[in-house]
Amino acid sequence: MILLDTHTLLWWILDPPSLSKNVLELIEKTPAEKRLLSSMSLWEIYHLSKKGKIVLNLSEEEFSKRLTSSGQLKMIDANWNILHRSVFLKWKHTDPIDRILVATAMEFKSTLLTKDKIIQKFYRESFL
Repeated sequence: MILLDTHTLLWWILDPPSLSKNVLELIEKTPAEKRLLSSMSLWEIYHLSKKGKIVLNLSEEEFSKRLTSSGQLKMIDANWNILHRSVFLKWKHTDPIDRILVATAMEFKSTLLTKDKIIQKFYRESFL
């Protein structure tokens, strides 16, 4: 299983050349039901869009609808187990979204596709 970090998802959808050929191949050959996306990534996308840091060229609602109805990803809600795990990680990093993404990857025993070096250093099952 693979879990896409928020920036990985955005690059995959909006700017595939930002991803290496190997990562693109990994995403494409992973069955859709084993391609995970945290609901917190959608929250982060909405937040970035609202602040003008990213441009989706469609409404957040339409982006979400297309993403969730495409069948290309399995959406994972940030449930109690994930949230609890994220709080008690033995990790000094304080970004709550990063902590939830790592906890989600751990919960589903998945590789986290992220360029974030802080995450990669803590969670060995991550790369980009």
